[in-house]
Amino acid sequence: MIRPFRPRARTASSALLVGAILLAACGSDSASSDSSAPADSVVSTDDTGTDTTATDGTTATDDTTATTTPVDRPSVDSLPTVPVTELGVTVIEPGTGPEAVEGDTVVVDYTGVRSADGTEFDNSYDRGQPFTVAPLGDSGTIEGWDQGLVGVQAGSTVQLDIPSALAYGDQPQGDVIQAGDDLTFLIEVRAVIPGTTADQAPDVTVEPTEGVTEVTTTDLVEGTGAEAVDGSTVAVQYLAFNGTR
Repeated sequence: MIRPFRPRARTASSALLVGAILLAACGSDSASSDSSAPADSVVSTDDTGTDTTATDGTTATDDTTATTTPVDRPSVDSLPTVPVTELGVTVIEPGTGPEAVEGDTVVVDYTGVRSADGTEFDNSYDRGQPFTVAPLGDSGTIEGWDQGLVGVQAGSTVQLDIPSALAYGDQPQGDVIQAGDDLTFLIEVRAVIPGTTADQAPDVTVEPTEGVTEVTTTDLVEGTGAEAVDGSTVAVQYLAFNGTR
């Protein structure tokens, strides 16, 4: 399985906000919820193009859950007829909402094939989990993704035809991708999440709590849209507090 990135370590600081979940770490004495989400989770979009981009890094808009199963996968119907010499971006289905810019996070499902013959080498659908590209422009993916996803919108379907120089160059990858191979990706954009800065952190107060025996969830800033359920993809920005101070 070859994914469209060169692996590198990721830290908790790369977590994102899509659904107004602020963690009062170590618990709270407010009403408990039985659907608590882990610190690195948030709802992405569905494939109808619903915009879930957060506008200020602290609140969320109309979130909906994403379903990504093999039966939903679009097929790669068109391949380049000549060797790819420059990055090609084709919008197959338009999306809605803000266009992705460098520094944003883009959540996608994809199928990757060799441009020369359509041989598939990877897809996200079989894993049942969208792939996160962050931060766009310096994400650790191949350069063709960091360049080609600039300008995409949530809900869109795009095809990237990537020359080998913006993919893996002369480095073979797995059993399919050979040295010098151009690559084609069919990509469904699930969400575009604006980048955030430290000064966008919410101004909240969390009271110390000791002796907590169970995880509880309290909405300090209420969001809108669908609630996260088992199987949802969730992305958050978070603040962590010591529960005893």
